[in-house]
Parts: sequence; structure tokens; C-alpha cells
Amino acid sequence: MKKKRLVFSSLITALFFVSFSSAQISISPNPFDVNQSITITVDINSSASNCNSLSNPTKLYMHSGIGDSTDAFGFSVVGNYGQDDGIGEMTNNGSGFYTITIVPETYYGLTPTEAGNATRLGMVIRNEDGSQELKANACSDFIFNVGAFQATLTNPTENTSILNAGEDLLITANNTNGLANYSLKANGAVINSNTNVSSYTYTDSNITENKNYELEITQSGTTITKVFSVLVNPGVILEQLPANLVNGINYDASNPAVATLVLDAPLKDFVYVAGSFNNWNPDSNYSMKKDNTSWLNNLLVRTNWFNCWTNRDVSILGGRPNAYCKHTYDGKNGRPLFNIGTIPL
Repeated sequence: MKKKRLVFSSLITALFFVSFSSAQISISPNPFDVNQSITITVDINSSASNCNSLSNPTKLYMHSGIGDSTDAFGFSVVGNYGQDDGIGEMTNNGSGFYTITIVPETYYGLTPTEAGNATRLGMVIRNEDGSQELKANACSDFIFNVGAFQATLTNPTENTSILNAGEDLLITANNTNGLANYSLKANGAVINSNTNVSSYTYTDSNITENKNYELEITQSGTTITKVFSVLVNPGVILEQLPANLVNGINYDASNPAVATLVLDAPLKDFVYVAGSFNNWNPDSNYSMKKDNTSWLNNLLVRTNWFNCWTNRDVSILGGRPNAYCKHTYDGKNGRPLFNIGTIPL
């Protein structure tokens, strides 16, 4: 369960249909809005899920959260897993049926902004000590739509698309509950818009730089934002690795504000370096050069944390102690620090 912005709904939508089509859990009324009273009913005897370890539980709890299409638990989570403290406890109605009635906006303590952007409800059902639980098929969380207004980004299907310079990106999306307004931003600037439609298509042509996109879909004052990006393959610039450099950060003895990053990644097609020095949006100036299996880049080091973006992993993150890194975590900003040696993928 982690908090992020809206990115894609295709996977979550698939989970929703698996979950909601079963008789294991039902929500009434449905569809429902975030400020409506809803009753959630669980049938512990149903065999609709292949992940049900409940067996004559003394009590039943709903461990649940609310969020968006990126993370159904991202805005708020209610429940203390494994604790028999009454938070999220369901009412036993007999014959294996349990219910709980909530108003999502109130139950999850949402701010007005969160309430306006809530599109998913996630839950796991458990017994009083968490030793038994009920989940959706394949032991995934139960996911349900919130609100009659839903939006789906149908293309691109990846969080990050890798393109060669000059290629195009097709962007398509659609929404439910009637007409909506679409506004597409690239690197913060609006590049296309369409009003009073229920589907959207646009081609961003001749892309030559890395772009971060935001597609805002608005209906009756509610906006759903889909976030995705493009990395342009910058090609490979060959340069001999200077002597006495090792994998990781190499500080310049004569100027501690300058460092050379060396990354042993023989199977990467390209590597970008993203950090505070380029506002986490690298351009061709931060494309690493290559010498045999190693990639290198000179940096102005104003902070000690950054990521590497590649064609395969897209983002190589830190967070664990490493022989190449003196610092591993920036607590103030909550970002992982550089923490990589050999990346063979």
C-alpha cells in the first residue's frame, strides 16, 4: 500500500471485475458516491474466491482503504491488522453473512480534495487476530469503484514509454457517466484539449525530448488525472572511462561540488540520471556516456540522492546500504539515495 498519483486504471479495473462479479462481497447501493451511506456484505461461505482461509471466525474485520486508480489504499486506511480493537469490525448476521455500513468520506476522514479524487475502495477481510483472511482471486486485494464517474487510460499501457527520437505517442482514454472535458499537459504545458466528449484520442508527434504527461478528465467539478511519461532513447556516446574511477560516486578532490557517476550496466541500451540538480526531469545533458560495460556522467552534486532511469528498469532506486554509497536515505525529502553497483539486466 503506497501513495502515488493516478497513473493507470486497466489493472485495477480488471481486479474490480473479478472482485465485484463474485458473490463473496457485495456493496449496496452500487454504484455509489463517496458521500453516500453504503452497506458492505461478506459471505464467508462463498467459494467465489480461491483465497479464503476463514474458518468459523469468532469475529470478522474489514481492513480497508480508499484512494485512486493507482492505489486503492492511497488516501486513507482504516484498521489495525491483527488487532482485535473494534476498528472495522463487522456485524454477524448469521449463516456466514457479515455486514458493515459506512459513509466513505466520513469513515476514512477524507479531505475535500481527497473526496473529490477518490475512485477506488480496497479491502481485505480477516478474523480477529489476522490469522485467517479472505482476499480476491490470486490473493489480491478486493478493489471496488467509487463514484459513477470513472476514467480509463487505454493507451499508452505502460507507465513509461520508451521511444526513439522523432517517434509519435498515441494517447487514448474514455470515461463513464456522460460527457467530460479532457486536457492534456506535457511537462506542465497544455498541448491539447477536447470538451463534451466521452472518449479521447490524440497523437503527440515527433517527440524529441523526455516528457511527463498529465491527462485531466473533468466532469461536474470532479477531475481524474492520469499520469504517464516518455523517455527518448538518446543513443550512445562512447567515451573512455578516466583512470582511477570506481563504480558509484567519485568526488572530485579539487572540487567537492563535482562528482562523476560510474554505473556498471553492460546490458542497458541507455541510462539517464535524474536528481535534484535537474528537478528529476533529465534531458540529453544527463544521458550517460558509455565505455565498454560502464556508463559515466559528470554531475554537480548539490545533494546526495538521485535515481538512474534506463530502458529496462526505467528507475533504479536506492534504499539499502551499498559499498558504493556513503548515504542511503534522505529523510527530509523521503527520496531513496543512489545505491547501485553492477546492474546486469
